[in-house]
Amino acid sequence: MKEITTGTRLIAAGMGLVMVVSVFAGIHLLGRPDARPDIEGVLLRDPAELPDFRLTDHRNHPFTRDELRGDWHLLSYGFTHCPDICPATLNVLGRIGDRLDERGQYNDLELLFYSVDPLRDTPEHLAEYVRFFHPDMTGLTRNGSPDENHEPFEEGLGIVSRLPEEAQSEDAPQENYSVSHGVMLFLLNPEGKLQAVFSPTYNEDGRMHFSVDRLLEDYLAVRHWVDGA
Repeated sequence: MKEITTGTRLIAAGMGLVMVVSVFAGIHLLGRPDARPDIEGVLLRDPAELPDFRLTDHRNHPFTRDELRGDWHLLSYGFTHCPDICPATLNVLGRIGDRLDERGQYNDLELLFYSVDPLRDTPEHLAEYVRFFHPDMTGLTRNGSPDENHEPFEEGLGIVSRLPEEAQSEDAPQENYSVSHGVMLFLLNPEGKLQAVFSPTYNEDGRMHFSVDRLLEDYLAVRHWVDGA
C-alpha cells in the first residue's frame, strides 16, 4: 500500500511510542499482585488523561472530552481515501461491535474513527463513510486549517500522521493524494482516559492487520483486568 510504504518512519515512530508507553506502564505495574493480561499492545496501569480538545463529529456536532465520559471507546484513525488498511481496520471494528452485541457483555463500547485528512474528510463525507462499517460508528475530524500541526487530541494519544505538501492548505486542489499515518487502535475508559493501545500483527503476506478474534480477546482481557483492579 503506497501510503503505508511511504510512511514507514511514521509507523516506526508509532511503534516507538508504544514501546515508551510500555516502559511507563511497566514501572507503574511494579508491586501489583496480579499480572496484567498478555495483549497485542500496551495496557496502562494508570490511564493517561487527555488534554482539552474540540473536534467535530460526522453529525456536525462538537466533540470534546465530555463526550468520552460514561462509556468505553475504541478509536481508529486514518483517512477515507485510504485504499486498504483503513477500511480493513474499520471493518474489524464493526465486527467487534456486532460480536459484543451478540455476547451481551462489555458491549458498552463506542466505535470512533478520527480523520487525519481534514481537507477532504468533512463531517458530511465522514457521515457517508462510517455508516458502511457500523451504524453506530462516529466519525471525527479536527477544526481549523490543514496546515495547523498542533492538535491536542492527536498529541494526547500519540497519533502519528503526515500530510503531503499539496494538502497542507485550504486552497489545495482536491486531488488524490495519500496521507502517511501510523496503525494503532486506542482504548479509552469511561473517564475519557487512555487505557490501552492495541498494535497490529502481520499476516502471511507481511501486511499489518488486526484480527477480529485477537482484538476481541484483548479487549475482553482488558475489561476483566480493569474490573478486578
